[in-house]
Amino acid sequence: MRILGSIYYCYYLFYTKGNDIEPEWTAKFALSAVEACYIIAIVEILFAYLFCRELPIYIVFSIIAVVYAINHFIYLTPSKEKQIIKAKLLLYNNKTFTIIFSLLFFSVSISSLFWLRGCIYYIISRCKG
Repeated sequence: MRILGSIYYCYYLFYTKGNDIEPEWTAKFALSAVEACYIIAIVEILFAYLFCRELPIYIVFSIIAVVYAINHFIYLTPSKEKQIIKAKLLLYNNKTFTIIFSLLFFSVSISSLFWLRGCIYYIISRCKG
C-alpha cells in the first residue's frame, strides 16, 4: 500500500499546484480511475478469451465504481489521506523516483485505453476464425 500512498501523494501535489479547490478528492478520483484502467484491461482480456466477446459497458462502469468505493471507504479515508500527506510518502525516500514511477503508472494505464481495443478485437477474431 506504500506504492499507492506515494502515487496518491504525487497526484495530491499535482492538484495542489493547480489551485484545485479539493485536491484530496481529485487525487483520490484520479488514482481510482488509473487503478480501474488496469483492472478493466485484465478483466476485458480474460472476458474476450473466455467468452469471445466484449465486456459489457455496465461491467466496466461497475468496476470503476467499486474501485472508487474501495479507495474512498477503505484505503483513502480522510484520516488516512491526512496521514499520507503529513508523512509525505515517497518511494525509496526519493522524490524524483516517485514522480517518474507515478508518471509511468499513469501513462501505462491511460495507454490501455488506446491499445486494449485492438487486443480485444484480435482475440475475438481468433475465436470466431
